[in-house]
Amino acid sequence: MDRALGGSRFELCLNIDSFAEMPPGTVLNYLDLVDRRCAALYVNNPVGKYLEKELDNHAQGEEVVRMALATGLLRDVLDIHDSRAVEALAPKFLSSYRPGPHWETVADGGAVPWSYYWQALYRRSTAPGAGPDEGPDAGAGPA
Repeated sequence: MDRALGGSRFELCLNIDSFAEMPPGTVLNYLDLVDRRCAALYVNNPVGKYLEKELDNHAQGEEVVRMALATGLLRDVLDIHDSRAVEALAPKFLSSYRPGPHWETVADGGAVPWSYYWQALYRRSTAPGAGPDEGPDAGAGPA
């Protein structure tokens, strides 16, 4: 991927509704790529998994359900109709999708119309590869 992208850097990267469907290692690879090449990341995904058979009657079969429960970084099973349960998993969402240690959450909240989705906007607080003393506020002194 790095060879294909060359020296490209991006102001905003985004992921909507696919991290939950990827193997965990693939999600971590994407987040590593974002950490190295992006200034900001927007994520909109479920906070966990659900077993609400009334939504689709598990029409694709139990094997697909088992596979869905094993993908993504967030695999807690929750009642998607319980807003408190969704909000309780928000901190895990925020920490799981933070691309690296030099990133901050700019904004986050529930993602309508789906009650069990959360969204977050992260911003890199230092340049890729820069240490904590080399970021945009380096040398600015105390606030």
